[in-house]
Amino acid sequence: MKREYLGDCSDFYKRWFLAESFPGTQLGAIPMLTDEWDDNDADLYSRLLGVEVIQRETLPNRCPQDPVRVEYFQVALNDLSRDIFLDPDTGLRIGDPPRRRRFDEYLFASELSEILCPRESRRVAIIYDQSIARGNEVGYMQQKVSDLYELGLFALAYCAQVAMVAVSRCDERIHQLHQAVTQLAYLPGDRVVSNIPS
Repeated sequence: MKREYLGDCSDFYKRWFLAESFPGTQLGAIPMLTDEWDDNDADLYSRLLGVEVIQRETLPNRCPQDPVRVEYFQVALNDLSRDIFLDPDTGLRIGDPPRRRRFDEYLFASELSEILCPRESRRVAIIYDQSIARGNEVGYMQQKVSDLYELGLFALAYCAQVAMVAVSRCDERIHQLHQAVTQLAYLPGDRVVSNIPS
């Protein structure tokens, strides 16, 4: 998340999705900052989205296996019962790292499976994802949630011009979220995809 985008319209979209999907819950948030923020910026982000920022440091531009980057996400392990929101510049990446080596633009699926959603956890991690193909958002996200299933992660995504992706080790949590999201009368059901087996 870049400082220049703090308070733009996407923050209101994020707040809407998080408030509707997790009512009465203050999520822990890792904004995945890619430039310097001061405490006032982090506090404003917290108020705008209705979350508690649990990691205020700048995300290291290192590959996912680098110990410095692994250490950055360790704060999420302090309370595994708490759901978390992650806000990368670009989105959730599955597979190989980007060629241009801007690792700090992404949250990697390996980080979800190895750090943020460990096997013993029932946590839901929600990711703001702009890395979807314009014009084929639903098809692109269907492939992404299918790939997450191969990693042992259950997932649901709401696809608009950007996506909100919810991921958990617990199929029951994603199933409940799917039911809640599809019951929102104003939400088009054909924009919701998940990998929960029917």
